[in-house]
Amino acid sequence: MKKIISLVLALVMCLSLCACGQSDACNCDCAQCAQCEKKTQNTIAVDADQVDNISEEAEQNDNVIEFETPIVVAEDENLRVELVKFYQDYRTFDVHGYPSNAKATTEGATLEKYVVFKFCNKTDHVLRIQLKEIYLGSDSAFSVYDYLSEEVAAGKNALREYIVQTGEKETVKSMEELYSLDGDFHVWHVGDDDVSRNRYRLNFSIPNGMNGDSTDSASEAASLENSSYLGKWQVTEITFADENISSRMEEDAELWENYFKGVLGAFKNVYFVFTESGDCYYHTENGTKTGKWKETETGMQAGGTVFVAEDGKLVSEQDGYLLYWEKVSDSQAIPEA
Repeated sequence: MKKIISLVLALVMCLSLCACGQSDACNCDCAQCAQCEKKTQNTIAVDADQVDNISEEAEQNDNVIEFETPIVVAEDENLRVELVKFYQDYRTFDVHGYPSNAKATTEGATLEKYVVFKFCNKTDHVLRIQLKEIYLGSDSAFSVYDYLSEEVAAGKNALREYIVQTGEKETVKSMEELYSLDGDFHVWHVGDDDVSRNRYRLNFSIPNGMNGDSTDSASEAASLENSSYLGKWQVTEITFADENISSRMEEDAELWENYFKGVLGAFKNVYFVFTESGDCYYHTENGTKTGKWKETETGMQAGGTVFVAEDGKLVSEQDGYLLYWEKVSDSQAIPEA
């Protein structure tokens, strides 16, 4: 039963929330921001089409990779997010794991990797922005500043830097790993009567941005209008991911059949709802988590959960199990919290 509970909780974590930091506001045009074009000693300037040609010498001796032209990694009708630079610097941490304010030296410090974004508020009101879950390629990552948020004034811009670590909260080995970074920002329209209702996720992707293909939630949503995945999905079958274990189950099929009936019982009130807006809702007895979903070549992805389409079902893997999700309704109704 503990294994079952941990399985459900792990799925909840796939859509859990993160946060961000403070601002260094500038009032200039996004494409020509003096702060973003300011060159730093030991800086290598890189165009989007030069990523694969960074010299070995630059990687070994330079502490900053700065981009001569804005790299748009996410954009919608409210906000544009630009990649400004990567850099590395020594940093110490307090007993709670938060960055220390003490001046860092090589003694007792780690060489942390930073990513700097510029947020460009396109609206006539304040936006609040928080960094959500992030990934280095297919691996979960961690932002040290995930407990802070950023407020950007109407029509203004703000810079924000984040220390990026691996999912095990360890130092990223090289700045080049940051080229595979993607994830989500939470965006609020501050000043509305119901702030939480007006919160949404904006996906960002540095790999896509480097290829000139920024994430535009509006265009993504338009492409989902006729998706076969729209609606409510529940787990209807569970088995072990390890084929060797599954084959041994045949020796005592009745025992395992009863076991998985019990496991399915734990998912009785667990379901996903995928909407044409690109939002998804993961509902359990403990409440509802929100996130974003998108179609992929092999199926779809919701938050950090990858689903493979198979015979009309969606298959996800979690904690050694294969979960088979089946559409039970076309309804896109938002679950009650």
